Amino acid sequence: MAEDQESNVGDSPRSVTTPPHKLAEREAAEAEARAERNRIRQSRRPSLSGALLHAMMPETFEDEDDDKERVGDGTVFLDAEAMKEKVRKNLLKETYDVSKYYKTTGVWRTIATSPLFEKITLCVIAFNAVWIGVDTDWNDADILLDASPAFQIAEHSFCLFFSFEWFSRFM
Repeated sequence: MAEDQESNVGDSPRSVTTPPHKLAEREAAEAEARAERNRIRQSRRPSLSGALLHAMMPETFEDEDDDKERVGDGTVFLDAEAMKEKVRKNLLKETYDVSKYYKTTGVWRTIATSPLFEKITLCVIAFNAVWIGVDTDWNDADILLDASPAFQIAEHSFCLFFSFEWFSRFM
């Protein structure tokens, strides 16, 4: 019996020889350490609204180090006024439009900026994506010259259309 008590003395934190007031102190210290770890984990988690805002407007947060305000316990908050100013600036920023680099007049500019041409191009791109799948599944030829005429005509048609698109945009 004495041997059993001696072997259990060092095995658990609540050994037979530990006085009760020491156990209470140890439990309080462990609870305080757990609470501190949880508080640190919570401060590291981004809020849902902040994550959504960052996903919708990542350029807003490019230089957010300037806007951070440190609080005594190490948590970080964004300066609300600086953040509002960045959102306003992004809302007022001019959207990118490649057509402003085109010539101001001409038949090629008219074609390139036409909404019909844009819709036709998007349809050809979508059809090309489907055709890539068809070509992958049904075309057994290693090179285009060995493929059946249907595959050759389709590939050359895509090449011709996309070359025309580039030509019209750069003229």
